[in-house]
Amino acid sequence: VKAAPKRHEYGVFIGADKLNYQKMGKYDTVVIDADYFSEYQIKKLKKAGCKRVYTYLNIGSIEEFRSFYDDYKYIALDAYENWPGEYWMDISNKEWQDFCIRRAVKLKAKGVDGFFIDNCDVYYQYPYDDIYKGLCKTLSGIRKTGGKIIINGGDTFVTRCIQKKNSNIFDGVNQETVYTSIVFEHHKFGKAHTENRKYFTDYLKKVKKA
Repeated sequence: VKAAPKRHEYGVFIGADKLNYQKMGKYDTVVIDADYFSEYQIKKLKKAGCKRVYTYLNIGSIEEFRSFYDDYKYIALDAYENWPGEYWMDISNKEWQDFCIRRAVKLKAKGVDGFFIDNCDVYYQYPYDDIYKGLCKTLSGIRKTGGKIIINGGDTFVTRCIQKKNSNIFDGVNQETVYTSIVFEHHKFGKAHTENRKYFTDYLKKVKKA
């Protein structure tokens, strides 16, 4: 009897060089950048075995390679350290908020189940009330699409949401660098710093409890 293929709970395929339905279909939940997927491809991905498909959506910064960069670069605040060609965005700006929400609507129409929201860390970089409120307003607008919301990173923002009992605007978090660290100068991963692991482990316990 041929053994059933091994399945995995969760896989992140942002920036994957090519679409591999057979590989991605072994994951119950996948994260892709749906900007580069058609509605047909997402349907095919689910048919291959994926139960949930989340799309990457960056609301806290902007990358030069995005087709809309020239239209919104005037809202940028400053360069994003260690990420050439990327800039923090003023999420308090209504035009940027509205644009992010419109993108979410279009991506949801392709058949994704939710959003993998990146760079709420803009609130760590710019810890001002208008930035916090801008993030909350944008996420509230994205939630109206009916899709689940997972925040990647953004621990300072998430912590304030929990303190303000405002965590109903998202469904969960994904936290990087709990078990590894990013060695930017060598473009690779290294062992996690002990203090970082303790901080993020304690943080994630609080998030889970909330």
